[in-house]
Amino acid sequence: MLKRIDIKQLRAGMYCSSWVNTLSGIKKSFLVNGLTQLEEIINSGVKEVCIDTGKGLDVLPEPVSSPIAKMNGTGYPDRLAGDSISIFARMGAVCDVYDAITSNRPYKQGWCFFRPENLKIEGIEYRKKSTLSHKSLDKIQADIFDQAERWHELLSLYPQPPIQPFTLPGGLPEHVSNIEQIEALAETVRTDWKLGLNCIPDMIDTLESQGIMVISSTVGSDHKFDGLAGTINTMPLIVVGVNWTGDRQRFTLAHELGHLLLKGRLDQSLLDDEEKLCNCFAGAFLLPKPTLIEHLGKNRHQLELGELYFLKHEFGLSMQGVLFRAKQSGIITQATFERTFMMFSQRGWRKQEPNKPYPSEQTILFKQLVYRALAEDYFTESKAAELLGLPVVKFHQERTFRSFETVTDRAD
Repeated sequence: MLKRIDIKQLRAGMYCSSWVNTLSGIKKSFLVNGLTQLEEIINSGVKEVCIDTGKGLDVLPEPVSSPIAKMNGTGYPDRLAGDSISIFARMGAVCDVYDAITSNRPYKQGWCFFRPENLKIEGIEYRKKSTLSHKSLDKIQADIFDQAERWHELLSLYPQPPIQPFTLPGGLPEHVSNIEQIEALAETVRTDWKLGLNCIPDMIDTLESQGIMVISSTVGSDHKFDGLAGTINTMPLIVVGVNWTGDRQRFTLAHELGHLLLKGRLDQSLLDDEEKLCNCFAGAFLLPKPTLIEHLGKNRHQLELGELYFLKHEFGLSMQGVLFRAKQSGIITQATFERTFMMFSQRGWRKQEPNKPYPSEQTILFKQLVYRALAEDYFTESKAAELLGLPVVKFHQERTFRSFETVTDRAD
């Protein structure tokens, strides 16, 4: 049985092990004096550990002096081998390996040995470009599954569900047989969710508040993946790429919401046009027809680019999206639409619109729920770090608002 002082040593050793693992990743350009410089940085880290744990240097164990221990004697810096390595240094090495395996890295996703196996993702519908390869789709799906597993595990650790379950908005038509019904469907959802006719400030927050899980995926940085919709254990799921501008993200989120709401409602003759209908829903949901008429008037012969730009930043819908909505709402004619759209093509604005982009949105609900559960002692700091895909020491720094830069600055 470990003595109290042993437990203190072990706890400090785990912190130091994490410190060394983190500090060892510092670029060589900063280590002007080789290992001596690294030792100075490690010593600075040890001082931080003493502050964090409230313990003095006298209780710090062997993992500090032999932080990278290997049984064959090739470890750094004392090259201890076999029985000469203390039990604390061995345990520190095991924890270091576990941390390396389970933490997310730029080149790989961390492993998890204790995730629930009853996770079921169904009904996935991709919003993507046709050039997205099967290999890219596999990477995206792996990233989604990893994040969805973390979500599922986090929710399972709460004694009571922290978010309300999703329910379909009231008043939805049982059957959609023509495109004209899409406008009314978007207004019905806004009414049921009490959104009014003004701008939706935060699409991600709006969806999450209705019980829809939103995941931001960093996979697909080549701008070929927009998003997808599906269900995770019957909970609605929407995934959006993080590499797009905010107006593109918001349109994707609304588009995927359209998929969720139209599922099982479309007339057989409209199934091939589902993507087009979801686009119509997205535009109507983000910028309702009565609101657009209020801003532009009922009939216009021409629209100024400035009008499109200001409406883009007021409602989070692209300038081209506003242009489409003006045509759909009968404000401008087909000829006016085509003339303006052609100008966008000629000026190269189809992919990147002029001037300031609309800011991207981020989901913070997952992190908020992790911190909330940690505060309520539903799990430990190490579990919180695992759920967030961070090394324990990095999460501890974020949690306590301690800057890693203060340590590296001392070693310069």
